Amino acid sequence: MANIKKKSMRQLILILLLTFTGLSSFSQNLCPDREVWKNKIYAGDEKCIDDWTRIATFEARKCQCERGWALIDGHKITAPETDLKQLESQLEILKYQIQHEQMYSSCIAEYTPNYSPCRRNGGDITMEQYKSGNFPKSNEINKLPSNSNSGNDVLETNSSVVVKDEYLGFLNQLAGQSKDPDFREMVNTMNENHETVSFGKNFIMNLGIADQNDIDFYNMTENLAQAVAVGVWVASWFKKEEVILNESQEEAFHYISNLSTQLRRVFNEVRSIPTYLEFSQNTLSKLEIIEEQFILYKNSTIIKRALFWEYQKFEGYLTIDQLQETRQNLMKLSNKELLLKIDNAVKYFSASEAFAHMLNSSNELVISQNKILFSKAKCYESMGKVDLADEIFKKLNISTDPNSAINGLIESIKVDNTAAILSFYDPLKTYFLQKKEVSLYYSELVPILTTNNEGLSRVSATYLMCLGALIYSKSGQLSQAQEELVFLQFFDKELKNWMDFNKSIKEKKKAHGDLKIQNEYNLAHSFVLATEALILSKQHSYDLAIEKINESISLDENTNNLGNLTSPYLLFKLEIKFQIMLSKKNYQEANNVAREIKIQQRTSKAIDFNFFDDKKFRYSLAFLNFTSKKYNKALISLEFLKKKNPKNPKYYSLQKSIYLAMGENDKATILGQQYEKLILEK
Repeated sequence: MANIKKKSMRQLILILLLTFTGLSSFSQNLCPDREVWKNKIYAGDEKCIDDWTRIATFEARKCQCERGWALIDGHKITAPETDLKQLESQLEILKYQIQHEQMYSSCIAEYTPNYSPCRRNGGDITMEQYKSGNFPKSNEINKLPSNSNSGNDVLETNSSVVVKDEYLGFLNQLAGQSKDPDFREMVNTMNENHETVSFGKNFIMNLGIADQNDIDFYNMTENLAQAVAVGVWVASWFKKEEVILNESQEEAFHYISNLSTQLRRVFNEVRSIPTYLEFSQNTLSKLEIIEEQFILYKNSTIIKRALFWEYQKFEGYLTIDQLQETRQNLMKLSNKELLLKIDNAVKYFSASEAFAHMLNSSNELVISQNKILFSKAKCYESMGKVDLADEIFKKLNISTDPNSAINGLIESIKVDNTAAILSFYDPLKTYFLQKKEVSLYYSELVPILTTNNEGLSRVSATYLMCLGALIYSKSGQLSQAQEELVFLQFFDKELKNWMDFNKSIKEKKKAHGDLKIQNEYNLAHSFVLATEALILSKQHSYDLAIEKINESISLDENTNNLGNLTSPYLLFKLEIKFQIMLSKKNYQEANNVAREIKIQQRTSKAIDFNFFDDKKFRYSLAFLNFTSKKYNKALISLEFLKKKNPKNPKYYSLQKSIYLAMGENDKATILGQQYEKLILEK
């Protein structure tokens, strides 16, 4: 395992510690009470790690609550009221868990979790001011961050995915090569937990520091098993390999961890593009300012990003003096040399995409930059500068024809191509922004559900317009999802105003009657509610999410849509509800929703290009049957899935867990071997 220890194992440690902001991140100047629990975690007592981690998280959240602001780019941003309420909710959950769900009462001794209401208006500026740029500028981004812990300057609870399936695959590859039984056991445990809590989707572990890209896993208590699995192994590995960081090395590690956290936050803010309701010189000026922020981000962070990768390349663990010396040497290089240095370093780091904010270029930035370019082209077009607009359209290779966008969206949804969906979504969204007329049908647009001669219905248009928020939400980019939701709500309000206006006109029945108008609006509005529900569930506001999705489904079920007894869009909404119930661990209700989905699959005229994924549903259902100890039903579902895709390793992993639960260890061993083989083949 020598080669792994020197190269891959170092990458593994960095993924586990830096990405998860884990064992080394509990030290915090403003949260001295958390230091006590950090030291206990370092002791590596397996029995108490989960209890101690939960308390450390409570202390971190408590500090954030008392502070009431987030430090972004050197500015104290007042925490939004929704975030503070969510933080108070998290504290209440943690308090209950510490008091009533501890693993070992002896581990927490006489500790009592108490907190006060969060501080309101604690910052110098609001998030709206920060996003608009309407505040005194700071050169803080060009300064080396202080040695304060990331928990000191973070109050972000948006959920986004940092560790994805491919990185779990990376760990599995290492486990396949490793002879370390503790490490192999940790990865096996992570595999089982990953299949259990994420159902094959991306996941993130967090040991207590809230970050823009972190999920507060204590709102999803099953993720605690992941944290414990990693914590136990890292503690044992450090002991076994005698990797003991001295004070200076630990300070350097904290510095790099904070650096990554701060830049990730700025990165996410930079790539969040608002929706502009008109394309004019004023909008063009705003877009150019945002474009400048991209350039500013790249230029002002280049030394920090290069320093991050130099730290990764170092065979051991740099001290703070060595880190400062490295930074001084980097400052002597030109930007061109620094860019080349970063690119060269990234080539040798297998998990570089986990740190997209540290790269010279990333897919996430490209998507955001393309959104800006497209909007700029539409501004040029409306200003009569057609040549400039056409030049950008050719560069982007995007058709501005709305019908081409509709057809492209449908085909992209069928193959689940996220980038393509977004590339077609923006032009169609722009079309509706520029079109002042509101109608129940758009005769110039192709219908996507019926062959009627009236054109695209407003209901179908609303469905297509919810795709942006849904895609960004599912990929974890909640800031951008919220921006798209603002547009969707505007789109919905336009129809509501139009409907109210038509109801007030005596001659309204010459076109459409009251019932027709109301039904169409209800169906369109149901998509807004479903989208809100999905975003709320990503923020772990499950009760409100359930309220929204239930209202959405009720509107759908109670409306006679296009002459059908059931809406062809209902399946996709039921799937959202199913996933919300699974996330909330309400398995009984999830099972009820699953039965509804089966009925819809058999009886409804469901559209074949929606977000309902039959394979993902069957896999989730298999897991649901597994947790309900209906092992045979779970195995039947998995065998069906394996016939469809015999090389998907997660099916074998869940089968292994089922056979272990049934006591059939021989079958479990064989499935485990098949799983490892498939992982290594990848």
